[in-house]
Amino acid sequence: MSSSTLEESLRRYLMSFDGKKKEFSPSLKRAFDSVYHKEFYNRTSKYDISRDKLLQIQMQHLTSGTRVVLVSFHPMSSSRIFYKMCIIPNGASCYQTYYNVTEVKDGKIIRPIKSSMKDFDATGLEIVEYKLNAYIAVFDGTIKHFSQIEERFDDLYSSEFIEEVANETPVTKEQMRVHATELLFLGTKAKIVSFVPIDASHFKAAIHVQNDFSNTVVESTATIKAGKIVSLRNVIYMTESETSPQWMKFVLQELSI
Repeated sequence: MSSSTLEESLRRYLMSFDGKKKEFSPSLKRAFDSVYHKEFYNRTSKYDISRDKLLQIQMQHLTSGTRVVLVSFHPMSSSRIFYKMCIIPNGASCYQTYYNVTEVKDGKIIRPIKSSMKDFDATGLEIVEYKLNAYIAVFDGTIKHFSQIEERFDDLYSSEFIEEVANETPVTKEQMRVHATELLFLGTKAKIVSFVPIDASHFKAAIHVQNDFSNTVVESTATIKAGKIVSLRNVIYMTESETSPQWMKFVLQELSI
């Protein structure tokens, strides 16, 4: 099994940790088995964690409604990967970022080599996520005037806002306003595919944008301040591209695009 297959298996497994309380089903156990090697053990923590203990911990997260998202996944060699997850306890504004360098055997995680956990206050992120959802919801595929979104736009984007797109001139808030006006005029439909906290001041989001002239997924890395977005770094992927990264192919598969 390749690292890309392991990444897809891990993403599929973590999708079940969506913040809704549920029981650990047989299908989820199979997903767990596709990620963690039968010989798994963890001796990087204060206490040794066996595979059975890991399963119990993750079952507790699931039944308590913990949300878990994969922030990044990077192969380091044929037998070693680095990945970062964000753990979001149900009803709490204190999130945890989990960093892990781990060995891989037979395409599955077998032994963490180095790991660390860091807590951060996600109150600002939660405010921005709420505002972003409200803003994107207006792009429902019908033609609208900017006045119908202006209040949400100004509530989401800081007066200092700047957008950076690879190999292009940075975009100001006023230019972003013009672009949003054009998208609304075209009857654009937009959907937040993922919202991934990175730390107290940053998040990554993937947004599917579609109208008669374009069908893309925009990957944004955002910086926030005082409950608003102050900067974005965007990478735009065409949905038919064969060179999209693994996470992107997974997104397109889930959207059935």
